[in-house]
Amino acid sequence: MAAIEAAAQSSYASETCGLLVGGSTATAIWLSRIEIAENRAQAESCERYVLDPLTLFHVEDEARAQSLAIVGVWHSHLRGPPTPSLEDQRAANPGWCYWIVGLEVQSRLRHTSHLWTGSAWLPQALHECKDPRRAAYSGAQ
Repeated sequence: MAAIEAAAQSSYASETCGLLVGGSTATAIWLSRIEIAENRAQAESCERYVLDPLTLFHVEDEARAQSLAIVGVWHSHLRGPPTPSLEDQRAANPGWCYWIVGLEVQSRLRHTSHLWTGSAWLPQALHECKDPRRAAYSGAQ
């Protein structure tokens, strides 16, 4: 989580983004690692993000090799609260979690995570768990 906050704070001119790698059960999403990706939105990078497709491809291959999966995306909002925007909704993949870091007044950070069902955003807790075998038995606690 500290890596995401550092990346978000280091770039006030454009949204930062990356991937969430881990797994899920019927009741939880757990994170094994967080990847930072280049925002390819270029001209619109202060209002939206576009994940670098090569990073997506490589992270997906690495995750599969470790019996993990991409479970979502993280990104920053440069102004305002960490809630999903209409742009986030248009680009969202059903079943993925979206962890949003909001850069608010006086450089304070707030973050929230949401699951996109395909029709609605639901609050979603994320659990850090480096060992996938532990997550399977402990509910990612």
